[in-house]
This record gives sequence, structure tokens and C-alpha cells, in this order.
Amino acid sequence: MNPFKILNVSIDASQREIIQAVTKAMRERKHSSHDIAIAQKELLSPISRAVHQFVHFITIDSLQKKPKRKFPEMPETHTFKRLTIFDRSV
Repeated sequence: MNPFKILNVSIDASQREIIQAVTKAMRERKHSSHDIAIAQKELLSPISRAVHQFVHFITIDSLQKKPKRKFPEMPETHTFKRLTIFDRSV
């Protein structure tokens, strides 16, 4: 269970944002009230929140985003020159 997804908050959300997210999640009823209560309890506890921040710091969405290139004028793929010294027959 990912409490950040249940409450739809970021990893660095404040306590106030978490409480507001709990209220919003209860109104939307996308998850059970039991799951919302557990997510709130785990994110308001400093120790369990640190554990969840460690466990859930990588999301699939962040991995699927294409990273911005630092040098847009450079080609997307690198071209390597082929060494011809290995082409000779023995």
C-alpha cells in the first residue's frame, strides 16, 4: 500500500497538506475509509513516514518521463568510429 498514492500527495507534503488530502479522499471515496485512515496514520508518524519515503521514492511515472537533455544541439545517439585494425584477415 502506498499512502502517498491513496492520499494523492507528494513525498514532501506537509502535515497540513496530508490532513487536507484525507478530507478530500473521504469526499471522493476512491479508497475505503479504513485505507485512508491507515495512510493518514502512517504519514503523520515520523518513523513510518520515513520508511514510506524510502520505499516509495521511485515511481513508474518518473521513470517513464524522458529526461531533458543538457545540450539540445548534440545528436540523440552517439556515433562511434569503427576500428579497422580488426578487419584484417589472419
